[in-house]
Amino acid sequence: MSSSGILFTTENDLPAGLLVQVAVSWPVHLGDGCPLKLVAEGVVVRSEGGKAAVRLRRYEFRTHKRASAVSAGVTHYPNGMPAHL
Repeated sequence: MSSSGILFTTENDLPAGLLVQVAVSWPVHLGDGCPLKLVAEGVVVRSEGGKAAVRLRRYEFRTHKRASAVSAGVTHYPNGMPAHL
């Protein structure tokens, strides 16, 4: 993971050019113990062998209620990026 891209494992290969949103529970909390989540959006640049590389277009940290181990989820947007970010 870097400020310009992220590599993660997938169950299936993703098509290059696909717009995705990735959410990661961040391992470091704010000073008051509030958990953080990194939400990033970008374009799949390559995917094979159960791994996908995404070039990030934007990302932000959000607070969330429950603490958990680092996990990632991918949301596919076939018609473009979601309007909320």
